[in-house]
Amino acid sequence: MNKSIFYFKQLTATEVGNKGTHEIYIRMPNDFDSTEFFQSELDNNNGVLEKKFMAKNLTKGHEADGLIDLRFVYFEQSNKEKRIPSLGELFKVNNVEENDVVKLESRIENDIPLYYITFLKPDEIRINPKSFCYSVVNDKPNDEEIGNVDFAKKNFQQIFYGAPGTGKSHTINEVTRGEDVIRTTFHPDTDYSGFVGAYKPTTSLLPICNELGEPMKIANQALYKEQIVYEFVAQSFLQAYVAAWNKYAEAGGGEPKKQYLVIEEINRGNCAQIFGDLFQLLDRNDNGFSEYPIKADADMKKQLQKAFRGLDIAQKGAINAMYGGRDVVGEVLEGDLLLLPNNLYIWATMNTSDQSLFPIDSAFKRRWDWAYIPISNANKGWTINIGDARYDWWQFVEKVNALIGKTTYSEDKKLGYFFCKAKGGVISAETFVGKVIFYLWNDVFKDYDLGGDAFKDADGNKLTFDKFYTAEGNNSKVVEEKVALFLKNLKLSPMGDNGDGQAEEGSASAAGQGD
Repeated sequence: MNKSIFYFKQLTATEVGNKGTHEIYIRMPNDFDSTEFFQSELDNNNGVLEKKFMAKNLTKGHEADGLIDLRFVYFEQSNKEKRIPSLGELFKVNNVEENDVVKLESRIENDIPLYYITFLKPDEIRINPKSFCYSVVNDKPNDEEIGNVDFAKKNFQQIFYGAPGTGKSHTINEVTRGEDVIRTTFHPDTDYSGFVGAYKPTTSLLPICNELGEPMKIANQALYKEQIVYEFVAQSFLQAYVAAWNKYAEAGGGEPKKQYLVIEEINRGNCAQIFGDLFQLLDRNDNGFSEYPIKADADMKKQLQKAFRGLDIAQKGAINAMYGGRDVVGEVLEGDLLLLPNNLYIWATMNTSDQSLFPIDSAFKRRWDWAYIPISNANKGWTINIGDARYDWWQFVEKVNALIGKTTYSEDKKLGYFFCKAKGGVISAETFVGKVIFYLWNDVFKDYDLGGDAFKDADGNKLTFDKFYTAEGNNSKVVEEKVALFLKNLKLSPMGDNGDGQAEEGSASAAGQGD
């Protein structure tokens, strides 16, 4: 089977030599699977594991160049680092700079591994800064009798990620408009039963029985009352799963309607615990069905038998052919097997500023496509209103994000356009302090000396969070003068000043902002 393995990496200042390092290199992630990528074991060279390989340069303008000698090394006995070293000349020829993206590809064609390297500028591709992205694709799908759809281009499992307020959920809503969507949200207490289903106490109208277990009657009419019983209650995953197979039955021999399962804040729950053995189902074959069906437990089997009773899948022959002729469709409809169909899409959102809550392991990450939602101007014309003064919201976002990047060297804590919601296009002083200032103070700058001059009061002392409110207990109000000072420290002035809302050069500066 032909397939391609991709690794994308945004290069750091250290890798390209901007930190005074003696070597130019590409550092590979700890979970880089060299055996899979090279289709062979590494050679042992005096205690250092390595692999010499030839690669084709696919960077624009270099496609006609000859093969390049490269070497992958793994310092297994020392610092465990994995890297492709000695790339100074290659970087120079391709004009590689910090934040450029390198794409490494291993293509297995007719069991022969071929290797390619491509350098891309940041405006040509977007990935999570300073991180690796990994993907495996099988490039020869078999669409026979499955609606003739190019499923190789389908993102069956996709995580939309980015800074808070970039519009990740909004993007999913726009893409899935008019489709059937079941939505859930992960949180620290979410578990397998809360995602899939379990027996739960519920109420049902049942006959009242006497001591002998006989229904009691009045004038030959049985007496009923609400009583507590235990029933299997399907949750979001099982609801979407059943709906997807029902859509297959409804489609007859045509293409089934899509069913989306959307998971908001996927990293706020323990994915390994929540998905459990469903993890195996996330491996999709060339046609988008689960590569490895799993056996359903007894309780789930009963639920699925009821849900699928009388169902017939017209395309069962083509589906069964993917599994060597085994009647997997029959086993699915009997509730014996769980198998994701190719019309079930599982999409999720992830706030990068919360990724430390429940880190997602590399094996789980590989089962998903990743879509980065960048911070951008939504052009809503929102303003921050402080008294009679109005400040441009997008200009504030740009200024504060520049300071966050300069201070934390991270994209994760930056603000998206929709971090704060405006009412009638206006963000009030109360909303600005309660949401934005509190976030900056508590989650961003608290561990970085409060962002230099940005949180500096008029007397030179720290502009602590309590100074933004009057000391009146329950009747406390926002001190608008402190908000105006904070914005002035960021080199923002009210709209209309100098024509564009920018402060003059002589105003208080946000130190280290790099304007």
